[in-house]
Amino acid sequence: MHVSSIKSPEISSKVINKCNIVVCHVRHGRPKLEFGAAASLPNTSGLDVDDLANEIGLRDLPTLPDILSGMTPGRSSNEQITCFLNILGLGYQFAAVGSVIHWKAKEYGIGEDIPTDWLTQLEVPSLKDGS
Repeated sequence: MHVSSIKSPEISSKVINKCNIVVCHVRHGRPKLEFGAAASLPNTSGLDVDDLANEIGLRDLPTLPDILSGMTPGRSSNEQITCFLNILGLGYQFAAVGSVIHWKAKEYGIGEDIPTDWLTQLEVPSLKDGS
């Protein structure tokens, strides 16, 4: 099983501390949250970023580069539960992992090429108020 977050604090420390391997995006910093007009956001009341960081030992967690470089071992069995905490809500880890998967698939001669236009958006969705 894998548990992941896009922004903190979406997952409670109770859940994180039950995971066998926890990896974070960064070990420091408090995210600056920017909200657009009419944004619909999950209710995270009662979950504080600083409290969460202390409860899970954020400063001691490995980062995604630690796992990808082999400095920190990944899962050793399918029964282990992994967790990725994206503390700042940035998405570069998806591109990094996607690149590794892409090149491994090419190496093994598996997968299918798909048209780029399947992954692009021609229209910008409007906000709830129609603007």
